[in-house]
Amino acid sequence: MKVSFKIQLIGFWLVGAAMLVWAPAGCTRTQPTGEELAVAYCGSCHLYTDPSVLDKDTWQNGVLPRMALRMGYLSDTASVGRYGAQVEELNEGIRLGYYPAQPTISRENWLKIVNFYLTKAPAKLTLPAPAAPAELSLFTPKVPKQPLPPFTTFVRIDSASRSLRVGNRRGDLITLSGNLARTDSMHLPSPPSDAVRVPGRTDYAYLLMGIMDPNDRAAGKLWMGGKAVVDTLRRPVQLTTADLDRNGKPDWIVSEFGHNVGRLSAYINEGNTYREVVLDAVPGARRTLVHDVDKDGWPDVVALLAQGDEQIAVFYNDRNGRFRKETVLRLPPVYGSSYFELVDMNRDGHLDLVCTNGDNADYSKIDKPFHGIRVYLNDGKFGFKKEAWFYPMPGAQQVVARDFDRDGDVDLAAISFFPVMDDAGKKPAQVFVYLENTGNLTFKPRTWTGADTGRWLVMDAGDMDGDGDDDIALGSFYKSVSPTPVYWADSWAKSQTGVVVLENTLRKAARPVQ
Repeated sequence: MKVSFKIQLIGFWLVGAAMLVWAPAGCTRTQPTGEELAVAYCGSCHLYTDPSVLDKDTWQNGVLPRMALRMGYLSDTASVGRYGAQVEELNEGIRLGYYPAQPTISRENWLKIVNFYLTKAPAKLTLPAPAAPAELSLFTPKVPKQPLPPFTTFVRIDSASRSLRVGNRRGDLITLSGNLARTDSMHLPSPPSDAVRVPGRTDYAYLLMGIMDPNDRAAGKLWMGGKAVVDTLRRPVQLTTADLDRNGKPDWIVSEFGHNVGRLSAYINEGNTYREVVLDAVPGARRTLVHDVDKDGWPDVVALLAQGDEQIAVFYNDRNGRFRKETVLRLPPVYGSSYFELVDMNRDGHLDLVCTNGDNADYSKIDKPFHGIRVYLNDGKFGFKKEAWFYPMPGAQQVVARDFDRDGDVDLAAISFFPVMDDAGKKPAQVFVYLENTGNLTFKPRTWTGADTGRWLVMDAGDMDGDGDDDIALGSFYKSVSPTPVYWADSWAKSQTGVVVLENTLRKAARPVQ
């Protein structure tokens, strides 16, 4: 097969050391195949990805041109504008250190890799057809008394005050009461992505993105008490607090997703200032949970790193202000890892992983059969070697694991930001599913009519009305960088359903909602 994929050389050719010898001593040296080169080169940065996971067109026009930049090449396109943009991007990448200044592979070997993927990739992917969800009988959808626009960037249920905090792209922070009446609002310097109550206080710490769209500008902030206590953050998306050094002061863990540049850092509270400890200087930090994994009495950090080398890693606290990384789960770079929970799914006393894969905003913007919700069971040593359960949900964005029906097992609620959408809107988009646990890792999917009135970007769960069970808050954001049919783009843009609260009706309120 002749490959019409042209590459322009940028600098001197460098051939990796791994490619110099491909046969044992005493044997005749043979030229490496495209597959061998892909395993060696692509697999050196992230988990090796088989050609079968994407269709040929997506490899040729989406992923491989981007990988060419990672190898130090420009793809020769017909568009002068695109070529100029690539030159600009390459130069910026070299300056920031995420693109090489010289090619890391010979042109001949790179074209072998390209030919391998384009020869082996399928023409089209086949999506699974999950069973139609049943009616969502446990929850009643409710909307705020005063409509909110679909620009929501975070929602946070405060069970203690029976309230809901809502942030949006405009930088607005709105507080709703338990009956969804607006009680307060304020304006922040940039769009908020997270809010965490400051330990021992009644106020909140807010994470501000700076610029919400993909970028590498260090414009984000950790905002507390009306001022920035940490700044120059690159598109931070999640905030966690814990006393990492056990000195009695709350420390902060910030996930700077960034774009091509980012990092995961802990900010140690030293009284009047915060000392940064970089846990991992990579883009794509999406979520952290704090758990004493090795049971030594010191809090460790479990993190999802979702850009390129997709993985869940444990950062073990060495008690001396440093952390040791150990990857416990690694996934292909096209999986679109987006969220995770730590919860005991099989009731064996060990915390399992519940993960969503569905980020579709990068270079392979197609519906994918491997997007969805996965459960990985803990082997007792915090190892996760095998997928135990999978529910297909293209574009899965987030999952929340709780015992919503109070029957002793863990149920799941999930949202999709990149659902399968038909052009005419005749079929509902699967943007929300409640998975009722029926035992032995089997679940009954449920949703409600009208769930697709919002394009759900964020979700939270908690007891919002004080009746002792967990409610669910959903936040809609209508814009997307992925292709969206006109019907759905117009429908979500015109909707004033920025927030929906699914009220859990399992129990009646123990006391009147204030």
